Amino acid sequence: MQGAQDYANNPRAAQEALMRGGDTEESKAKAALIARISGAHNNQLEGLPWFYAALLFAITAGVPHRNIDVVALLYVALRAVYIWLYITGTAKWKGISRSLCFFAMVGSCMYLMCHAAANAMPPS
Repeated sequence: MQGAQDYANNPRAAQEALMRGGDTEESKAKAALIARISGAHNNQLEGLPWFYAALLFAITAGVPHRNIDVVALLYVALRAVYIWLYITGTAKWKGISRSLCFFAMVGSCMYLMCHAAANAMPPS
């Protein structure tokens, strides 16, 4: 029980210990999985500010809420698929699918930002 408490008090050290693993194939597989999960998490943190900015721009510019809702749901669904592909994917098709999901997520943010800009412009 002491080891579990140490991990609860210092999760970064626990992650490093798990990633070092051992010499067995199972330990190496666990370390690779943890590295992919960590990479997916860090990627999520990098992409989240763009999504928040797109939502904020769209809401403040008066974009119809239905449009915002649909694009936000699309983004979240794509993000879930992206994370699954990131964690489980070593096959080439998963890498290509992950890239397509990424570009669709960026596109959804750009759509909201462009829609917000168009809404915010005064009529001529």
